[in-house]
Amino acid sequence: MKIKIFITLTILCFIAITVSSSSRLKYSINESWKFHKGDISTVAASVNDSLWQTVTIPHTWNTDDVMDDIRGYYRGIGWYSKKITLPASFQGKKVYLHFEGANQVTEVFINGSFIGKHIGGYTAFRFDITNYISIETENILSVKVDNSNNKDIAPLSADFTFYGGIYRDVYLIATNPVHFDMTNNASKGLLIQTPTVSTDNATVRIFGKVLNESNVIRKIKIISKIKDANRFLIKEIVSNIKLSPGMSMDIEQNEKMFTGYKLWSPENPYLYSISTQIVDATSGEIVDEVLNPLAFRFYRFDADKGFFLNGKPYKIIGVNRHQDYKLIGNALPDYLHLRDMELLKEMGANYIRISHYPQDEAVLEACDRLGILASIEPPMVNYITESDAFSTNIKNLLTEMIYQNYNHPSVIIWCLMNEICLNRPFRVNVTKEFDSIVPRELEYFKNVGKLAKEMNDIAKKIDPSRATMIANHGYYKTYKVAGLTDIPDVVGWNLYYGWYMDPINGLDSFLLKDHRVNLPTKPLMITEYGADCDTRIRSSHPLRYDYSVDWANRYHEYYLKTIQKYDFVAGGVIWNLIDFNSEGRDAAIPHVNLKGMLTQDRKPKDLYYFYQSKLLNTPVVKILPALCDKRSGVQDSLCPSVCTQRIWVYANIENVLLTANGKAIQKAESADGKTYFDVSFHDGKNTLVATINKDGQPYSDAQTVEFSLLPRMLNSTEMAFKPINIKCGAHYSYTDNMGQVWMPDQPYQKGSWGYIGGKMHIRSNKITPGEGKDIFGTSDDPLFQTQHVGACSYQIDVPQGEYEVTLYFAEILSKRDKEKMLNLLATEKDATLTTRIFNVNINGNSVIENLDVAKTYGESRPVVIKFPVSMSNTNGVKIDFEAVKGDPIINAIQVRRIY
Repeated sequence: MKIKIFITLTILCFIAITVSSSSRLKYSINESWKFHKGDISTVAASVNDSLWQTVTIPHTWNTDDVMDDIRGYYRGIGWYSKKITLPASFQGKKVYLHFEGANQVTEVFINGSFIGKHIGGYTAFRFDITNYISIETENILSVKVDNSNNKDIAPLSADFTFYGGIYRDVYLIATNPVHFDMTNNASKGLLIQTPTVSTDNATVRIFGKVLNESNVIRKIKIISKIKDANRFLIKEIVSNIKLSPGMSMDIEQNEKMFTGYKLWSPENPYLYSISTQIVDATSGEIVDEVLNPLAFRFYRFDADKGFFLNGKPYKIIGVNRHQDYKLIGNALPDYLHLRDMELLKEMGANYIRISHYPQDEAVLEACDRLGILASIEPPMVNYITESDAFSTNIKNLLTEMIYQNYNHPSVIIWCLMNEICLNRPFRVNVTKEFDSIVPRELEYFKNVGKLAKEMNDIAKKIDPSRATMIANHGYYKTYKVAGLTDIPDVVGWNLYYGWYMDPINGLDSFLLKDHRVNLPTKPLMITEYGADCDTRIRSSHPLRYDYSVDWANRYHEYYLKTIQKYDFVAGGVIWNLIDFNSEGRDAAIPHVNLKGMLTQDRKPKDLYYFYQSKLLNTPVVKILPALCDKRSGVQDSLCPSVCTQRIWVYANIENVLLTANGKAIQKAESADGKTYFDVSFHDGKNTLVATINKDGQPYSDAQTVEFSLLPRMLNSTEMAFKPINIKCGAHYSYTDNMGQVWMPDQPYQKGSWGYIGGKMHIRSNKITPGEGKDIFGTSDDPLFQTQHVGACSYQIDVPQGEYEVTLYFAEILSKRDKEKMLNLLATEKDATLTTRIFNVNINGNSVIENLDVAKTYGESRPVVIKFPVSMSNTNGVKIDFEAVKGDPIINAIQVRRIY
């Protein structure tokens, strides 16, 4: 044991010596920062002041206010400060301060002296602090970060949250005076190209700049070592250089690879590596060293045949991804970035669109290693400012983005912008067809096109080897007018037929017209598609905009089949990998875009398993719906001990077997990898097991469901003490945050329950009142987002006993909503959308008089009122809603027996 300990200590000591005498030192300084929200009078303010709090980087100041019920979130200044003492080993070295990301304008000070400023919130930046920092004495590092809205900095607006703070790692880097370039847009200083790659030959180009910042002439060797995945040396390239004091020199090395090298692909992501060293020609000392990944792949886009990888047709099926996580905002540690890439790969996707901004370096490092094709884009979204400053800033961000991510072989596309014609600041004539473009707007579109052309030229100049792309929303005309369909190599379309646009089969019409008529010579990708879904909402009759998992399932099943059907579609990219924060968004979960394959805390939705069953070659079997371990329903008429409900199984192998509580269930129907079963659930715990078989090996998935069986006739003794939960005005069920299942609304049937009169909440393609409305003061927003409207009654035929009746109200139509609805329904002269005042009676007794929900409690506020009800007869509970002015409303009802 002592020998083992000694060996371990010896190894650790060796590593420590290697690090301390290394050519380049780099370590994070994320701990023990002080933070102050708001501006301060001096950069030398005491970090011990009570107004400062201790934080760890990554950090954002917007974790809480983006999810509260107050519109808007803090966009302003925050200060960070940290004490730093450099070791003696830094003496004589060049010292740099490296930020992986801070949003969005950052100013850095050391000991009160201004070091530098960076504009832009999503790329790395680096400052030379050699002449400002002291060795072996305490230094004060102060950082001012400002995420205020700035018309000259992209993004100007977007469907995501612009978190403020130092939200990525911060590093100190020390190099010897002779070193590779540290000032090239915070890149590694060396760029790697593979100018020619085919199935039988390839070339490698290594180029960059080396500097001698010492006061003597230096004779050096540039040695590049190419190693395979097992780190065995296979090629070594040597260049001899003589550098005068203060001299910088461009360097370039080229090498033809050996035959038999391995190509990189998502299925076989074989990575080589290149270690490039500066070696002192006299002493043999390694002066500086940079390590880069290396892979060999070749690809092209074709307008008729789609995408080709390594000479073969290859359908891209990928996802977009935001840097966001529940409760921590965008301040993700590296392992969460990495885990997202693992989840993407495990889903079967082969591509990621890093949207709508560059993300942590850990993302592309994982893509290289795991085998995920990638595109990346600067944060230019929705519209531009026609100013020199805006153009300069976005072109700088694009340049930084390309240099910083140049050496990642997973990157195949530089995407230049997203939906840049979505917001039209000079639009005058608002028509359904958007056909009217006035001269000022035409001028604006031309300026957008001019900027896009300049950005495309920058990308091609820096990196001619990769394709460029612009992602547009689905209105062809504006992008054609702006010239955006002509500029890039690939045109991307963000298409939401079946969600924002109707009907869903409009997808086929758009794609065929784009390919055959509009852009027959231009390769295309579907760069976004998706539908919001809340895992708490389920429906056997799903509708567009209802946020049900079931509509999202139908939507994605249709889109994937369509994408795979057309060869000319290079690929499709799901929006989004995750549910992510968008502070201004109303949804079933307010402030959250719910189109993810995963929830904010990375729980897979049904959709995730659907894609696994379609994209993975390994056996997949999954019982659906997922995240649905509580269900309820009314007993069957012929077999009252059970309730029969349909479940389904996604599998990529035929002949799925299902058992429920140990009993085999016959399949109801099967199509395209989806097998339906009608399962008879009994009251209490139910265990389902689905099994497939491949080559004699069984693969199974199990699901346990807690089922609440409700009697068909409520006035029977079987009613017991189970509550009746009614989600008024809804066609879907909802499981609340306490696990209670709320049943969809229904007309009254004798012996059961339901409404008499009134109508479901008003729906239309333009306005869907309530659904997606932020209900303040509750996390069960969907419970209040639908309602039954108009003079009506609810009859619940329960037996004699003592009950508690709970009524749930919320005014989900604001004054502005009502005005919109009145305009929309003007031909109907619907006067019910004015002030609502109504009475409520229970079993003929007045319980509420002249209730004006909006006036008394406010708009979008949950109102929950309980009433004790004693039943001495068999007439059940009858709740009447009587109009005084306008239409009465009721959002949910619970009837619970006490005795």
